[in-house]
Amino acid sequence: MPELVSDLGYWALVALLCELLSVALAGMHILLNKRQTTSALLWLVIIIFIPLLGTLIYVAFGVDRHGRRATAKELQNRAARKRIAELGGDELAKSLLGGDSPEETSAEPLEADFFPDGLDPFATLLARLGRYRAVGGCRVELLDGGDAFYDAAVAAIDKAHRSVVLETYSFDGDAVGERVLRALAAAVQRGVRCFLLYDAIGSPQIAGPALTQARADGVEVRAFDMRSALRGRFQINLRNHRKILVIDGAVGFTGGCNFSARHLATEPIESRSEDVHFRVLGPAAVQLSAVFAEDWYSTTGDILSDALIDDDPDERGNAVCRVLPSGPDGDHGAFHEVLVAAIHGAQSHVSIVTPYFIPSDEVTMAMRVAARRGVDVTVLLPERLDHRYVLWASNSFLQPLLEAGVRVLRRPGAFLHAKVLVIDGVWALVGSSNVDPRSFFLNYELNLGVTGEAVAGIETWVTRKCEGAAAVDLVEFVGRGVARRAWENFWGLFRPML
Repeated sequence: MPELVSDLGYWALVALLCELLSVALAGMHILLNKRQTTSALLWLVIIIFIPLLGTLIYVAFGVDRHGRRATAKELQNRAARKRIAELGGDELAKSLLGGDSPEETSAEPLEADFFPDGLDPFATLLARLGRYRAVGGCRVELLDGGDAFYDAAVAAIDKAHRSVVLETYSFDGDAVGERVLRALAAAVQRGVRCFLLYDAIGSPQIAGPALTQARADGVEVRAFDMRSALRGRFQINLRNHRKILVIDGAVGFTGGCNFSARHLATEPIESRSEDVHFRVLGPAAVQLSAVFAEDWYSTTGDILSDALIDDDPDERGNAVCRVLPSGPDGDHGAFHEVLVAAIHGAQSHVSIVTPYFIPSDEVTMAMRVAARRGVDVTVLLPERLDHRYVLWASNSFLQPLLEAGVRVLRRPGAFLHAKVLVIDGVWALVGSSNVDPRSFFLNYELNLGVTGEAVAGIETWVTRKCEGAAAVDLVEFVGRGVARRAWENFWGLFRPML
């Protein structure tokens, strides 16, 4: 018995030493690499109070291995841009695929022609931050709902002559996915080159007979997958959340819709997602193609041919557009900076539509300050979310906004999945980004800045969606039960991971 006690004491000591060593090493890594205080404190608590397992959880989920992969992708992006510019010619590279020159940036960017004087500094920020210059002569058409988008997308694919490039986060092997795959396969039979890039994490239901047949028919299909082999499905960062469809380098689509039957109006309301997408005609479609080309190159190593780029795009309207990609590569934090600057620059009103609302401290402060300046700040959220823990976390950030006069609306019915920002009725941002840390800093996102007459239609759509939405009352919100508030604040602690 004494020997058994001695053995137990020995192994207990070994376990203690292992725990202390793991805490020390993980703690050092956290202190050196976690720049956000909340994130660092959260991980320190986990590794200290959950012996050994906490360290394993941190290694699996908390270590930001995306740095090297994001750096590698940025190098690949630059190689792709250089090659695309060579294929399209110097004039294309200068006029469409490059950023604003220092002279343009220090003077007045194109958006400033439409902005009131108070928004001129914001226009300068867009020029300095954006990878692509603003381009005029665009036409932006709003497609309300999945049915409108899918009909327009398939019709455009059916008219393709040279190329179709499609990039999406979620592509389901349901009726919608099969319809699009059939259209792509038919285009290939006409001699059109078709490419489909989907996110490996966001598209678990893509497999099916239609996908197999599309590949057999010649559709080039690849998965955007930057997970490590060690962590596999546990790698939840570096998702490609972009939504891009471009036909012949001239007709583009972008917005919030994935390819899924969930977006159809015939779906039951409890499983249906409401969204908005946009058809983009004119020079901005070339920039959308270029973003796809970069992502395709980082996935496959193949440079898309010049047949995919419209090197002489026609002017199709009077909208000024700026393609704004963001992600953990060279565009790190771009969407976050644009959002904060836009809210700070607003003079009259700010409208935000987003399904997931986990604002950073900077976004919260910008909204509070804007509301106190007399700006009408409205946030439209869905009443029902597909992830309840996100709803709980979101509620933990609402009280400071409500106290400052921000109007928060919840729309009943189907899950509102759209992402739209409108500033002073003169500038809109539409695309794939949610107002949450993942879209701010981790996901590859794609948004489109729009200036001109198209903004009025976008703002009308926002106003219509706000009808019937219930305003969150400050008194009632503050008066909710102690247990509920504690539970929501608990989930709010996980903001860096949501």
